[in-house]
Amino acid sequence: MSDNYKLPKDWEVKKLEELTTILGDGLHGTPKYTVNGDYYFINGNNLNDGKIEFDENTKRVNINEFNKHKKNLNDRTVLVSINGTLGNVAYYNNEKIILGKSACYFNLKENVDKTFIKYLICSPYFIKYAHREATGTTIKNVSLKSMRNFFVPIPSLHEQQRIVKIIERKLTVVDKAKKASVEQKITIEKLITSLIQNIIYSKEWGKNNLGNICEFVYGDSLPKQNRVKGNVPVYGSNGQIDLHNKSLTKGKTIIVGRKGSIGEVHYSENDCWVIDTAYYVKPLLEVDLKYLYLLLKTLNLSKLNKASSIPGLNRDDVYKIDVPLPPLEQQQQIVNLIELKFNAIEKLKNIISEQSTNINALPSSILRKAFNGDY
Repeated sequence: MSDNYKLPKDWEVKKLEELTTILGDGLHGTPKYTVNGDYYFINGNNLNDGKIEFDENTKRVNINEFNKHKKNLNDRTVLVSINGTLGNVAYYNNEKIILGKSACYFNLKENVDKTFIKYLICSPYFIKYAHREATGTTIKNVSLKSMRNFFVPIPSLHEQQRIVKIIERKLTVVDKAKKASVEQKITIEKLITSLIQNIIYSKEWGKNNLGNICEFVYGDSLPKQNRVKGNVPVYGSNGQIDLHNKSLTKGKTIIVGRKGSIGEVHYSENDCWVIDTAYYVKPLLEVDLKYLYLLLKTLNLSKLNKASSIPGLNRDDVYKIDVPLPPLEQQQQIVNLIELKFNAIEKLKNIISEQSTNINALPSSILRKAFNGDY
């Protein structure tokens, strides 16, 4: 045993292969895909928290390909990702699947609890081992030999089941805490929006069309392979996504989501690059840019989506919106007042963020203790 794990005397340490009737991986190659096939070709990225997940990108195959490449999977089968993202895990539950090489499978013997093994695979004990054994610099890969030689700390079946109950009880408490933290963040965001609205719309200012105030300019394509590492932020529809060595805009910039996360409004203090899933905002009148940013955040631009598949924001629809436009001096006063209020909110956000970080670390701590024999 390594990593300072100290086990009770009645626990054993066995290689994973000793606890299985078979251990193998998926197809090393590409099957013949069929658009309307009844069977799915899955890889490690389809495994998540005990379940096999399918989406519109999951490839399909017909029965002939299935029969050619099927594995001996049953209700004792555990699937684990061993290529790319390491340690994703799922049970097999009679899904119509064939496996790709980034997933390995093993069928457990009757004296091994599936859920106990699932939590072990998710624990720091396995994750550290997997990364230590993995080869490859860009895409990590764990060999079947390493999987077979993984040492499993294991008590009796009855003890495994007792520990599983303790783990699940503790993780249920963690899940409730996570949901509460998310709800707090949502409440804070609603508070921020409400605060901005109450201050901006507190007086009857003169109004103007957004189309007279500013222009929404298309961002420019910048594929990932064309980006050169630098200190210029790259923005998409959902915020900063990367860094580059050249800028598309100069100075402070408002970014608005055009495709995908439409209507999301972001603010860059510095030169930046805006990709083609977003607009950047060019003022046409003398206006405080921060005021314009805060104003746009109150408009719920996502409601203007008219696309049936990929959400999209038509700038002509935005231009028609009438918005309050006080004199420049009042705009700046409004910005100063809102930012003063933001300081108190930011402190609260930092507290919630710290709580969230601590909560997210709990599952790892719970599993570490479980496989150290502390429960």
